[in-house]
Amino acid sequence: MKEKKLTMKEMVCYGIGDITANLYLKFIALFTIVFFTDVLGISATVAGLIFMGSRVFDGLNDIAIGYISDKSARYKKWILWGSVATAISFVIMFTNFHFPVQGQIIFALSAYCFWTLMYTCYAIPFNAFASTMTHDTNERTLLNSIRFAIVAVPTLICSIATPYLQSGMESGNAYGTVAAVFAVIATICTLICVAGVVERAKAPEAKEKTKLKDYARVVFGNKQLLILSGAFFCKTLGSYIYDGSMSYFFTYCLNSSELMGIILGISAPISAIAALMVVPVARRTGKKAILIGCGLIFAGSSIIRFFFSDNYAVVAITCWIGMFTQSALLPIFFTMVADTTDYGKWKTGKNVRAINYGFYTFSQKMGMAFSGTIVGALLDVVGYVANQEQTASTILGIKAIYCLLPAAICLGMSILGVFWKLNEGTMKQIVSELNEREKETANA
Repeated sequence: MKEKKLTMKEMVCYGIGDITANLYLKFIALFTIVFFTDVLGISATVAGLIFMGSRVFDGLNDIAIGYISDKSARYKKWILWGSVATAISFVIMFTNFHFPVQGQIIFALSAYCFWTLMYTCYAIPFNAFASTMTHDTNERTLLNSIRFAIVAVPTLICSIATPYLQSGMESGNAYGTVAAVFAVIATICTLICVAGVVERAKAPEAKEKTKLKDYARVVFGNKQLLILSGAFFCKTLGSYIYDGSMSYFFTYCLNSSELMGIILGISAPISAIAALMVVPVARRTGKKAILIGCGLIFAGSSIIRFFFSDNYAVVAITCWIGMFTQSALLPIFFTMVADTTDYGKWKTGKNVRAINYGFYTFSQKMGMAFSGTIVGALLDVVGYVANQEQTASTILGIKAIYCLLPAAICLGMSILGVFWKLNEGTMKQIVSELNEREKETANA
């Protein structure tokens, strides 16, 4: 039976649902460490360790929730209730209760770990849902292109919030207020998504179920999943170091948080354009070429920014180039991981979509974890002192953290992309064989 094509309404509703995840992740990437250091009064190194510890905890949750949700395959309930719990825990996380310093550390770690657990209950089923919507790799690219064009909205929202957060830095009350607004917006987006998408996934039959002990063999036997996860780790690590150090760069190196807000605001339509351009370009060049090329372009623009950081025009243009490449990469990565689930099923006969996404996003969470630790530790190494004028050597160090380090990491992503083997022709053959197997099973 020919698979029913996705409607534009369903693609748009799914994209609106992803505003939820990206609204939280963008806010956390830009402001978490700043909130810990400049509002809660935690040292940069300890803030980085909190960031790392909670993300390691989060990564382990991904695999566990992937395993549990695969058993039922009823992803919509996970998405809905996980989103509500995520919203509540997000507001708690960015509320300043004015504990003593030691209490602030305990609170920050506990609140962040709690948020990551709730977020995982939403995000893993949400991402797994995409691979059940269609098996056509071109349709998947279009779905993810529309999805990530829509999620440019969180960048615009963060740009609006930036000046307000900067003005309320000392009391920290601004963070809790903005977090509450973001949580309401995110929950509304989830409700629109759940109402507008069709759940095609079915709970695995007894003969299809995978035992817990077999999951490691299924996942680690999927070489293309491992390669893609490694590349996504590099992409995430570089992006989060870039985002995590951005506020420090604009506040202390350029003395212009307003410029940061302007750049983020203009980045929103640039991100949408980049995501929409992926479909026609991918049809001509293939996904692999886009992955490698975007990494090289991002690295080049970041290096230029380091050497011309006193020129506001160069800073703005290179930031927009970097945002364009990072936004173009997202639909490519999420189409590729959907392809690895079909490849894994074709190779092993096991249908483990959520656990695949759990392992894939585990690599993402490890990138997030190490990014916070690296930014926090390096800020201390270069002599950063919160809410004070920085020395010349500290400013140079912040520039290097913001520009050179992400550039080097994204070059590593491009190198890993060379080893990707699931091109468009290969995926058509794999999907065709899977369809034939399903027909044979149905007729048996």
